[in-house]
Amino acid sequence: MLESSFSPQFNEQPASGKVQSERHLLFTKELAASYWRVYGCILSIVPDRNDADDVMQEVGILLWQKFDQFELGTSFTKWACTIAFHTSRSFARKKRQHTGVALSDETLRKLAVAHSGVSELLELRRMHLASCVSQLADKDRKFLLTCESRHGSVADMARDAKVPAHRLYKKLNRLRQNIADCIRRSLGGGDEI
Repeated sequence: MLESSFSPQFNEQPASGKVQSERHLLFTKELAASYWRVYGCILSIVPDRNDADDVMQEVGILLWQKFDQFELGTSFTKWACTIAFHTSRSFARKKRQHTGVALSDETLRKLAVAHSGVSELLELRRMHLASCVSQLADKDRKFLLTCESRHGSVADMARDAKVPAHRLYKKLNRLRQNIADCIRRSLGGGDEI
């Protein structure tokens, strides 16, 4: 993560240590929550992971330096992705000048727009997923979350409960289908989720 050696330049009077600490905590929380979406935005323009890592590091520094420009109550992810897009585009432009091989600015813009649309759709689906899962009975929700966790082996659960594994697999599939139907209804009844 970012070191606190970067000193943000706020437009306000020097803040007390507590306010600075709260801003730093808020920044860290927001960056951690949106890190992979911002990194995905960078990868859509800078496909080489080593280059993308370098760009992400630069973006993290820029986000911290410009954090006073972020409007509380708006989407940090969208703001961060905008900065990531411009930083990535600048990197790609320099790389194109150096190597002679890169995508045009227009293609990069179209990629960023497509990535943004997909990200928004996925975020909307995540919100509906959380809502649909919360509507399950406690017992079903715990079962589903255990199965979906990395440590939730249906075979082990069946053995512990002394029931046939196929019965638990059927239950899991039924719950997944119920969740998919709930998300589909929440999104307006489309055929695909």
